[in-house]
Amino acid sequence: PINGKLYELDGLKDGPICLGDCTKENWLEKVMPEIQKRIERYAQSEIRFNLMAVIKKLKSTYQEEVKKLESRLVSATTKITALASGSSMELEDDLPNTEEELNQELDRLGIRIEELHRKISDEDDKLKRWKVENIRRKHNYIPFIVNLLKYLAEQDQLL
Repeated sequence: PINGKLYELDGLKDGPICLGDCTKENWLEKVMPEIQKRIERYAQSEIRFNLMAVIKKLKSTYQEEVKKLESRLVSATTKITALASGSSMELEDDLPNTEEELNQELDRLGIRIEELHRKISDEDDKLKRWKVENIRRKHNYIPFIVNLLKYLAEQDQLL
């Protein structure tokens, strides 16, 4: 969804096709009937379909969530310190009000942050693998194969 509208990008069309109004919450419900119509239209004659969604990088999404959780972690730690010192400091937040609940929240936040760091690392590893795969896919192996065949022929190892 862009500016409250759902668009289809078809490489065979001159430009984007507006499919109607939508929100970030309901765009999947809006797009499913359109995809289904397209599949049904070509189902008899075509078995290959490509469907892609343009989304934000997962790594960026994870990093943004880590920032929010770390901010919440600091707020929870500050609130625990205030409760322990008997300060009557009122923080306007949605954090628990008891030290026990705040400690549970800190544990939960720590676990989630670690999980997100693992996901960020996984995304980095995935991108490195993709880079290597793309290099291999684009490499010209013909000279290597020709030389290998010449060598095997010289050694009388070809059938």
